[in-house]
Formats: sequence, structure tokens, C-alpha cells
Amino acid sequence: MSKEIFLLSDLSYANGLIGLVELQERLEIADWLFGNTQDQPDPRGPVDQKIETDKPPSDEDVFRPIPVQQPFVASAKAETRKPEAEAMQFLALKRWYFTIGDPDCAPSVPHGHENSKTQKWPKINPYTGKVFTSIHAEDTSRRLSREEMKALWRNSDFVEHCRDHVKWYAAQFPEYRFINARRGFLAFPRW
Repeated sequence: MSKEIFLLSDLSYANGLIGLVELQERLEIADWLFGNTQDQPDPRGPVDQKIETDKPPSDEDVFRPIPVQQPFVASAKAETRKPEAEAMQFLALKRWYFTIGDPDCAPSVPHGHENSKTQKWPKINPYTGKVFTSIHAEDTSRRLSREEMKALWRNSDFVEHCRDHVKWYAAQFPEYRFINARRGFLAFPRW
């Protein structure tokens, strides 16, 4: 059975269904499942149960443009560059900043940064609702609920923002393989 899991994982990676990080995670879990490692703890980490609320958040709480503030000072020469347009930045669920033009691809394209677009971690993968505190460390207690995912992906502005970011990223990094692109890289989850 372990050979089949390894083969299917390799085929999924080769066909672009999963990315390198997902492949590594699958192989690590398969090794753990089949006892190929000595005394390795569960690589999935603890899974906390999250209580889902019946009341979905309102649209204005889910997604809104961020007003542009002062121009950014780029260097010691006090050169300034144009501030990003409001359409380039969005605040989702009152804390996740999604920015078009973010060259980082971890944990997904697009992804949100908590509290500020310049804060490195934690980040959210909007496809899965998982929150990561580092490249391979998911904080399961902060995972989005089903209602939050529905509110996020049913918002047409958010979907359009994701589409614009994916197009930008594909143009800037044509060799990047979109791991969530099972039906094409511009097909997004339907909640």
C-alpha cells in the first residue's frame, strides 16, 4: 500500500495537481503511517475541534478595500514611489490582508497576511482556510470555519481580487505551478 501512496503522490506532483510542499507533507505522513521512521510523532500535529457558529459574518466585515495612506519611502535618498491603488489591497474577515503583487508563494497564491501586508507570519491559505505560523506549521485552532469560508468565497470582489493576483503571478513567474489548479489556475472554490 505504501508504494501506491508514493506513486500517486509523485504522479500528482508531476501533473501539477500538488506543489512541492504538499508532496513533502504527503511523503512525511506516509512514512509515519507505514512505520518507516523510528519514534516520530504524528506529523499532522494536534487537531483541535472548532465550534462553528450559525451566523455568517456580514459582507462589509468580510472584504473591503484598504484606503491608501502616505507614500512609501523607498530609500535613504527619500525617493518616493506611488502608493498602491486601493484595488491592490483588501482586508478580509477584519484581519487578513491580501495584496496583488506579493511575490511570495507560501502557503498559496494568493494568500493573506494577518494584521499587515508586511507581517511575515501568520498567513492564511484562502483555498483551505488553514492558518500557518511558518512554512510547515499550521495553527489548527485558527482554521476558518465553514461559514467564514462561505462568506469569503461568495464575495465577488474577493474572487475578482484573487483572479487578478493569480493573473499577475502567472505573468511574473510563468514557471510556477499552481497547486490548487485542479480545474485551471483561474478556477476557485465554490462554497
